[in-house]
Amino acid sequence: MTNIRDYIGINIEKLDNGDVFISQTDYVEKILDKFNLAESKKMGSPLAAGIRRTLFKGIKTDKAVLKLFQRMNGSLVYLSLTRPDVDFARLMCAICASNP
Repeated sequence: MTNIRDYIGINIEKLDNGDVFISQTDYVEKILDKFNLAESKKMGSPLAAGIRRTLFKGIKTDKAVLKLFQRMNGSLVYLSLTRPDVDFARLMCAICASNP
């Protein structure tokens, strides 16, 4: 039987102890490149502790920035397969997607 190393954008690695490690590193790199964020600062957590929906309250954004924000958020949906923490942060941002 052949070992699968990549399946629908999910990287699969069988470790020496028999465990299976899944990630979407290639997909993350594509997203970062797509939005010119490859050189962005890495963070330990996808969402700062204590962030609230009111963070963006009252801030108006032009339509081009809003569309970019929505495209970025949509690109993260598939990432939630292996990163539920990213999905929670994405959801909190999506709440503001009508006017971030």
